[in-house]
Amino acid sequence: MLDLGDEQIAVDAFWDQVELTARIPAQMTDFFQREGPLPARVDCRRAYPRFYMRGKAILCWDDKLFGVYTVDASRKGIRFFCPIQLLPRLRVHLRIPKVQEFQVEIVRCCRLDDCCYDCGAVFEKNT
Repeated sequence: MLDLGDEQIAVDAFWDQVELTARIPAQMTDFFQREGPLPARVDCRRAYPRFYMRGKAILCWDDKLFGVYTVDASRKGIRFFCPIQLLPRLRVHLRIPKVQEFQVEIVRCCRLDDCCYDCGAVFEKNT
């Protein structure tokens, strides 16, 4: 197991080797300043609260690496900006520094801009 500092270095090393990186939408000027729990909405039917989780991650799919930005996460899933469109039900791996690597299943993906798709995914159960 890598030390937490080593995990960030490993992600940064992969970041330089990815085929494509996501772009953060221009209107999100305070993207990296957000932290803590997301404000709850009255009409929210989520089972678990979401927390801001802003940072770089590596998406592994079809033997290719892509640079993504994590947006927020809950116990059940994660939201991230991806440079390519991912179809629902697709399973990919996310390598997140200071956490670990997860297999996730894409549940939604919508285009925001060039090289920026807003993706939601649920964590796969470890067997």
